[in-house]
Amino acid sequence: MDESLAGSASGTGHSRTLLSAVVVVAPALPTNLAVPPKDLLVTQIGDGRAFFAFSTASSALLAVESLLKQAPGASAAILTGEFELEGGKFGSNARSLLLDAVAIAEPGQILASLPTVELSRTSLGDASRFEELGNYPLASADRVEKMYLLVGLTPKVVDARKSPNPGLRSTCFVGRSEELDDLRRLTNLSRLVSVIAPSGYGKTALIMRLREEVEEQYLDASITIDLSSIAHDDLVAPTVLRLLGIQKNVGGSNLDAIVSHLSAKNLLLILDSGERVLLGLRRLVDAVLQDCPNVEILVGTHKPLRLPAEARYRLKGLEVPSIAEDWRVIRDYDAIALFTDRAQLVDPDFRIDRSNADVVAALCHRLDGIPLAIELAASKVSILNPRQILDRMEDRFHLLKDRTGSVPKRKSGLWEAVAWSHSLLSSEARALLPRLAVFEGAFSIGDAEEVCQAPDLAGSRLISAFEDLADASFLVPSPEFHEKRFVLSETVRLFVSSQEGSKSVLDELRPIREAWCIRLLERASKEWNGHGQGLWLERVEAAYPDIRQTIVIQLRNRRTARKAVDLILHVFPYWFARYYLTEGLGIVQRAINQQGTANHPSYSRLINLGSSLASSLGDYSLARLYSRTSLRHALQVQDEHQIACAWCGLGMAAGFAGRKRSAIRCYVRAASIFRQRGDKANLMRALINTVVHRADLEMLEQGRQEFDEAVSLDETLLDPDGAATLHLNGARLLAAQGEYASAHEHLSTALERFEQLRNPLNVARCLRTAAHIFFRRGNYLQACQALAVASRVHASQSLDLLEYEKKRLDQYTQVLTNHLGPETFRRAWAEGQFIDPITVLSQQTDI
Repeated sequence: MDESLAGSASGTGHSRTLLSAVVVVAPALPTNLAVPPKDLLVTQIGDGRAFFAFSTASSALLAVESLLKQAPGASAAILTGEFELEGGKFGSNARSLLLDAVAIAEPGQILASLPTVELSRTSLGDASRFEELGNYPLASADRVEKMYLLVGLTPKVVDARKSPNPGLRSTCFVGRSEELDDLRRLTNLSRLVSVIAPSGYGKTALIMRLREEVEEQYLDASITIDLSSIAHDDLVAPTVLRLLGIQKNVGGSNLDAIVSHLSAKNLLLILDSGERVLLGLRRLVDAVLQDCPNVEILVGTHKPLRLPAEARYRLKGLEVPSIAEDWRVIRDYDAIALFTDRAQLVDPDFRIDRSNADVVAALCHRLDGIPLAIELAASKVSILNPRQILDRMEDRFHLLKDRTGSVPKRKSGLWEAVAWSHSLLSSEARALLPRLAVFEGAFSIGDAEEVCQAPDLAGSRLISAFEDLADASFLVPSPEFHEKRFVLSETVRLFVSSQEGSKSVLDELRPIREAWCIRLLERASKEWNGHGQGLWLERVEAAYPDIRQTIVIQLRNRRTARKAVDLILHVFPYWFARYYLTEGLGIVQRAINQQGTANHPSYSRLINLGSSLASSLGDYSLARLYSRTSLRHALQVQDEHQIACAWCGLGMAAGFAGRKRSAIRCYVRAASIFRQRGDKANLMRALINTVVHRADLEMLEQGRQEFDEAVSLDETLLDPDGAATLHLNGARLLAAQGEYASAHEHLSTALERFEQLRNPLNVARCLRTAAHIFFRRGNYLQACQALAVASRVHASQSLDLLEYEKKRLDQYTQVLTNHLGPETFRRAWAEGQFIDPITVLSQQTDI
């Protein structure tokens, strides 16, 4: 049978001709391609595309094979049929049709239509082998074409034990020991394990490392298949079939042939980088799991497969140290070890030392621990030192690029890695992501529904988009919260901000976020005194970066400064609970000095708050200044409540300064006013603060009367923190009176409540009170251990002792050293570093 194509239809300036049309595309296609002349009719080359026409299908196939050898990485498609030529060239419709066909090809692939395959076989016979890919729509012609893959140009499967995976870098594997342990455990528990992470997190490297360690457990070792070049679900099974070297039976399906081949084997099947073909990958994995009982599967992808048997392992960024840690500890973290290893490839003399450890730690933190980003940053050590690299983090996407050209495009730079993952999101998820960037802190899906709604993101569509972002790891879980909350990493936030239209989205949503912050704080302020204080502290903590930014923005303008004062007076309990005192004082000072706030109804209260914060930080002169200013202002406006609060502020400043008698006088005056006004809650607070000073001065009779009065009032009027303080100060008084059993009971209650409230400052004060009681009882070892635990709690939160607390600690340390001896003291102190705060009291019942 003759395969030549004959016949034409012509009109004015145009002709329709039967031929085999070829398109070759590549990012940098040479313009001087040597085209085999046999049966060549048309040549058009330009803009990374080349179009050819041949009178026979076999000549078209042979020519394309030659062309792809000249242009590595190019892809091609051949359609055979009637094409319209304009002046001996392909018209726009014909070119669009050919481009539709080549769009489904991957680099190095040659696709051919069914007529091309059938006609070429008359000349080439068995010399050409094709794999059916299925029917594909050609949008420009509104038709479907059955397409085939020319098998002769595709790679063969690699024995995983004999050849390195081509996707791996030549550099050594660093860290991830915990992750490897986790994956080994999961592979023992489940036949299907999915390693889930965005591009650049090191999925492939981790999977290959695991393969090296576990493949000897399988009789038939392991098989690794890279699916990154496949863009269509229907291509998964044919590609795997081809890479496994399997011949399917006539009329049989690709999946059946794969399952039949693997059914008797005992191996680890690794399917990597299948994020673009999740549906096809899911079909393949499900079939293998059902009919191949001795095959275990390890999948690397951006999203879970959502199969019932799937064990999901979400790979995170490398652990990053705090810059406050010792430099010798910093260098042992995986992120730092990776940076060091890659930096030494370009600068063999590079070392982590005292001078640069904190800078490299900060750099790795800014890069969110992403291995690819850390590697790219380390490669710049040849031209920049770590500090210079850190200073350029706002421009990280331009800086962090691979210049070798030896890696896939999706791994050639930090921008490319994020953009690759971003391109795989649903359209709803891509629309929601810039809206979520309005949140500075951690947010829940409920917060997103309140703030980020849009006409095309309503109801279930927003939930679906949120879930898609979480599945793709664009949302990072915040484990420190009981409620499920997420944050955006700095890298993702910068990527989003660089997208067109992101600024207008943020401008639109910031007023909505401001209203959300106000509603949140108004609800929280009603709950500070209730049993739900812990929950609301957590909710405010999650939103605090947004609250802080809202306050700062409002304080910039005198017209909105009054709103800022309202927010400050709602949020300040959080500052004390979480010891954000320095930041709180700075914000309050800006509010006090801002024009437009002096006529606020609660201006005296604002000044009083400044006094309390200054006292807590040890700035007693500022505290007295603010309290006196508040008192004068309250007297001018004849506000008795604020007058009493000002006396409390003066009492706090005096107490922290060690002037306890003066503090007692101030608190007694405040208590008298609160008592007259019937303000039981504030009366209790004034009495509580008086009691502790009475105990220190051995004014036990008056202190006991005030303590009994406070206890007689309704404790539920106090917030949980205030109620716990009542028990703490009561323990001090009772211990001074020698009632150690009652003191132990009150102190245990206080410590347990402060632990629940996550209030490390007062946890440490409870422990120092316990040490004080132990000391009075002569239990010097227990006193030393209690002080050690208190010091550890302070250090873990980077909290500073107040001046009088430092003096008392020094006194106790000296006395205990004298009683125990230096060696026993050091041993007891070391033991205290490993004792839980609650255990300090629960194990010592002889108080």
